[in-house]
Order: sequence, then C-alpha cells, then structure tokens
Amino acid sequence: LTSINIPDGVTSIGSHAFYGCSSLTSINIPDSVTSIGYGAFDGCSSLTSIVIPDSVTSIDNSAFFGCSSLTSITIPEGVTSIGMYAFSGCSSLESIIVEAGNTVYHSEGNCIIETDSKTLVAGCKNSIIPSDGSVTSIGGDAFRGFSSLISITIPDSITNIDARAFLNCSSLTSIVIPDSVTNIGFMAFNGCNSLTSITIPNSVTSIGDSAFSGCDSLASVTIGDGVTSIGKSAFSSCDSLESIIVEEGNTVYHSEWNCIIETNSKTLIAGCKNSVIPSNGSVTSIGERAFSGRSSLTSITIPDSVTSIGNYAFWGCNSLTSITIPDSVTSIGSYAFDGCNSLESITFHGSMEQWKAIDKGSSWNNETGSYTVTCTDGVLDKYGDQI
Repeated sequence: LTSINIPDGVTSIGSHAFYGCSSLTSINIPDSVTSIGYGAFDGCSSLTSIVIPDSVTSIDNSAFFGCSSLTSITIPEGVTSIGMYAFSGCSSLESIIVEAGNTVYHSEGNCIIETDSKTLVAGCKNSIIPSDGSVTSIGGDAFRGFSSLISITIPDSITNIDARAFLNCSSLTSIVIPDSVTNIGFMAFNGCNSLTSITIPNSVTSIGDSAFSGCDSLASVTIGDGVTSIGKSAFSSCDSLESIIVEEGNTVYHSEWNCIIETNSKTLIAGCKNSVIPSNGSVTSIGERAFSGRSSLTSITIPDSVTSIGNYAFWGCNSLTSITIPDSVTSIGSYAFDGCNSLESITFHGSMEQWKAIDKGSSWNNETGSYTVTCTDGVLDKYGDQI
C-alpha cells in the first residue's frame, strides 16, 4: 500500500489501522476525523509528511511510532490529548509545530510542551529545550528512538527526566545533567550506546531501573552524594564500563575498587569489567544483575565475606573464563551465570559436599559450556559429578 485517500465522513482512525504499512508514502486525512487511534500509523516508515486536520482532538499512544521518514508534523489548535510515544522512533523528524491557539500544548524549539504541567512530551533530532522555565520535566518517551540525535542541552529548569525519555538515542555522545534534576526515570538513557561518560549531580536522589542499561560505550560513571535509590539493572550490559565512583558524603552508597556498594546491606549492586570485589568485609552479597552483560569481564574472585550471589549476577558475561568462590557462599541465584559460555573453571574454597549443599536457583549455570569445579578434596564436572 503506497497511498490512500480517506473520504469525508470518517470520524475516527482506529487502533493499528495502518500498522506496518511500510510502503505508505502519503495519506489524506479529512476534516471529519476527530481521533487518531493507538498505533494507527505505527511502522509507516516511508511516510514523509502528514497533515493533521483542525478537527482532530485526540492522538493516541504510538500513533506515529516508528515513522522514520517523517520530517515534519503540525499539531492543530484543537488537539487536547497526545498519548505516550506518539512520535517515538521518528528519527528523521526535525520540525514540530503546535498551532497558535491550542489551550493544552504549545511548541518551542521544535518541542511539544504541555503548557500547564511544563512537560516536554515530544522532541525531535534538532530540538532545543527552552531555558525560559516553560519546561520543568522531560516526559516519558519524549526523545525515544531518535537515533540521529547527537547532543542536547538540558536547561537548569529541569527537575525530572522521566521513563524512557532518551531510550535508544544511539547517536547521543554526551549529555550534561544539570544540578536542578532530582529524578532519572526507568530506562531513561537505556540503549544510548554512544554515551562515553556520565556524571550524575548531587541533586539527583533517584536513578530508575535500567536507567543506563545497554550503554555499550559508557566507560565512566560518577554518582553524586545525594543519590539514595539506584534501581535494578541501572548499569547492566554496559560492557565498556571501567570506572564507577560514588562521591564522598553519600549516606546510602559508597564505591570501592570500581564497585557500587549499598553500605548498610553490604550489597554490591554494580560492578564493571575491571572491578575488584573488596575483601575487607564491606560486601556480603553480590546483588541481582550486578555484573550482568559485562562481556569483557574475564575473571573474578569473590572474597570470603560473601554469602550469596544474586539472580542474574553474572548473566551474559560471555568472556568470563574463571571464577573463585569461597566456602562462605550458601546460595547462588537463578540464572546467576547464565550465558557465561566461555567459563572453564570454578575454584571453590570448600569441599565437594559443601559445593553440592549450596542452594542454587533455576538455570543458574545455563549455557555455560563444560567447566570444572575444583574443590579442596576433588574435582567436579558441570553437573556435580566427581571427575
């Protein structure tokens, strides 16, 4: 399907009506249409432009998701509702205009802004976020999938970077988070695999789950002293990560030997490819996904103070060839070493009986290849049988 003319009298374009019509280059929407449904033009990757008529009041979630050839969009004055990720993945989008007179939204700097809440709901590859105080929050999915976005300045008025705000902005090489920001949401920078370093200012108190997961080029992270919450997998699959620092004065976390440690619980929540787990008793647990996706990690020694290894702790560490585990460990979580397909040897500082007695979760050693476990009184194979 390359083109279509919707006749007068049609009032609604329903959910997924033109979903995946990847050859559709043009479409005429008549003035009778009042709503554009969920995912209506999702995946129409050849669509270069579209005129939304003045009659439209509602643009639902994902309405134009993945329209990667769309270069411009004009929102008429009657639109009162724009759903989540309505324009996400429109990587060629360079012009966004809201017509004058709209009572809910306005545009500035090629950004759509919800006026009363001061939330930037959609941007594009050449957006300039207004610095006049009209924007205090970068909304969920606002820049999601803009793979051609290289850099952007976040002004001092911003206090919140919401969920998936910059998800899969794969060309974003640098970003400065100002001291005004207090929250970085779920998956906010997930998949920004050109980012090389990030400094999280002291003003930030919360870093959401998977916030920087999959940032393959991220080499260094500095976490401010105000951070009191770091979500699961916040830095998982950051394969290039070699430096993690928590600034002094943080009351919840500290860093040692390129590890982030939750101080009171003594849980190592994030490591990197050259981490050395402290042996001074400050770590008793390797947290969930602490080293997941560190594909350049080749070996690790777990100190005697550690009693548990969490779920997915070393998941996907496919260059890990050797690991040393003390006899203090009593549990190894599900999928803890799943995908460690280069693993050749585990050195266990205990007896074969002690090794077998460890509580091991489901698929803890799935896809690990054939390795041996060297105990103090013998050698076992992957399945726990004596060699």
